Amino acid sequence: MNLLLVQPDYKAAFISLGGIRKMLEYTAAGSKSNTATLLICHSMDGSGVAEKDVWDYGVDKIERLVRGLLEETLKKDEYLRLEDFLEVLVCLSHSEKHRNLLCMSRPTVDFLLWCYPRIITKFKKEVQLVTSFVSYCSNLCMGETLLKNELEKNLLGVLASLTRIIETENKLRRFIDLQKSCYNLISNLLTKESLRDSIGAN
Repeated sequence: MNLLLVQPDYKAAFISLGGIRKMLEYTAAGSKSNTATLLICHSMDGSGVAEKDVWDYGVDKIERLVRGLLEETLKKDEYLRLEDFLEVLVCLSHSEKHRNLLCMSRPTVDFLLWCYPRIITKFKKEVQLVTSFVSYCSNLCMGETLLKNELEKNLLGVLASLTRIIETENKLRRFIDLQKSCYNLISNLLTKESLRDSIGAN
């Protein structure tokens, strides 16, 4: 993995040999592995990776896997797989290059809008999953983005769901991190003064 971080040639070889797909298959098969997650993140990030590879081997595949899992009745280990997939997307969204594409992608925005009611309500039992999801949404609401515009259409509902999490008393560190992610998303959503005034009036 260290070679992927410092050697563009190794990264290119990893991709051309189907490395991203292999790591996704490994995770999709039910294997919880931080190494696999990091390999996917590092191999898809950076100037040495073609955008088509990122979308075909990464984002599109992950979104389909997440949607498929959420359509089922999940067991605990399957929630861990969801966490892995979402962590890859969060990692990608830290890259300005990828974030600019993700936040304006209609398939990605539709995917997140579909996921929102299915994930956000699980905050009491699946804290890390919801934290990753909220963090991903927050990153894709930085500036004027398609996701932000769509969430604004149901802003009161979104804020109500986030406020419910913030007002829940839980002193566990991971739950506090979730609440911080909720504050970040709210902050990114309410950058327009007109929206803040509207919320204040309600």
